[in-house]
Amino acid sequence: MPLLISMLMSGLVALVVTLKLYDGNQSLFFTWFNSWLSSWVISYPCLLVVIPLVKRIVAWVTHPAKSE
Repeated sequence: MPLLISMLMSGLVALVVTLKLYDGNQSLFFTWFNSWLSSWVISYPCLLVVIPLVKRIVAWVTHPAKSE
């Protein structure tokens, strides 16, 4: 799951940034692909670290209060 999420999210973010900064000098696809690849190299390891932390935080926040 982290592999697919990181690929999709970094791809979308790279596409938005590439379209915003695209100057037409190179192929749009190769410009986007280079941006995506460098983004994905960072996002995949980050997700591997962040997902377990987020699961703990969500479990802590949604844990029902003890009845006293």
